[in-house]
Amino acid sequence: MKYPVISISFSRCKGSTLGEFIIDLCKIIEVAAQVWLKQYKSIGSDADQNSSMEVEELKEVIRITKDLRKKPGSEIADYSHIVYELFTSLSNFVYSWFGHYILLVDEYDMPFVTITLSNWDIETKNTARKIMKKLYDIMIKDNMHMRKGLLVGVFEFPMMELGSGVNNIVKIRTVPRETDKILSSTCSALYQNMYCGRDALTDAFWFNADEIKLILDQGVKKHLSIREHRSCIMDTLKDWYNGYRIGRFSGKYNPWSVMSFIAELYEELRSHPGIKSAEQMDGIAQSAAYAFWAETGTTALIDAQIDKHRLEFADLARRLIAEYEYVKAGDQPSLGDPPTLVSLSDADLDLSSDWDNG
Repeated sequence: MKYPVISISFSRCKGSTLGEFIIDLCKIIEVAAQVWLKQYKSIGSDADQNSSMEVEELKEVIRITKDLRKKPGSEIADYSHIVYELFTSLSNFVYSWFGHYILLVDEYDMPFVTITLSNWDIETKNTARKIMKKLYDIMIKDNMHMRKGLLVGVFEFPMMELGSGVNNIVKIRTVPRETDKILSSTCSALYQNMYCGRDALTDAFWFNADEIKLILDQGVKKHLSIREHRSCIMDTLKDWYNGYRIGRFSGKYNPWSVMSFIAELYEELRSHPGIKSAEQMDGIAQSAAYAFWAETGTTALIDAQIDKHRLEFADLARRLIAEYEYVKAGDQPSLGDPPTLVSLSDADLDLSSDWDNG
């Protein structure tokens, strides 16, 4: 059975004030709502009375959120309930039309990152956290219309420490720990004899060389010169985007960087038709290359953790340099017990102390 999907991304939840934070949440949910309103418009002539009521309710809440943007920032915090009403109306609408749905939440951690890195006072931060706690309660815990939900993010923020009732979440990491139990049928089918399927997800989020060659082969339909100079393009891709090591896998390519590069390459080839030599193609490929992935995120949270744990990170840096020198010399490093490190993939991130202290 196929289920409808409500997709929400919190990537743009970066308000510099609490009022802007609330407005951003409303805008994000409204984007998802507009997707389904367009779907309704295409089949709306068959709507029954109850379904039409759900549609009108959703439209009314969207209208209210638009009016909310006109209010002074200092007053918007008093209308945080609009965030919950907006998602509830969207949920009721989709369920009334299509039944239970799948909820996908991308960058679920971005609101918490925004709160943690803000210069707000303790009371304001706690208010924002309570808003997110209640929103996730509505979206995940108390949502009878949701069939299943998937939250995707970089940092694991402590839902339980927020007092959230969202306590039945299964954590799936792209680089699992030894204690993780990722033994789903999908994993077992993909890697029957490799760590009981532990690496299945690790290898699922990156391109390998063969996959990139298939993508370039599709580009031959538009630019014949790609076929003749594919190896030259692959060399550029390897120089720029190969070298990621994820878990025990090495030589992986970042999909965003690769696809951004290929899009730029096509633009360059359209502007410079008639490529004949490998030197020409190399120049075109180099002009299309750029550090695309570096501009898609921020290291501010990591910077903050390094600042808080200078001694631990200094110890780590010394060990890494020493191990590099050992490996370069062909020796086996023997540096004693590893230091106590700060995990940047864990929920605490030393941020648990921030929940009360700001």
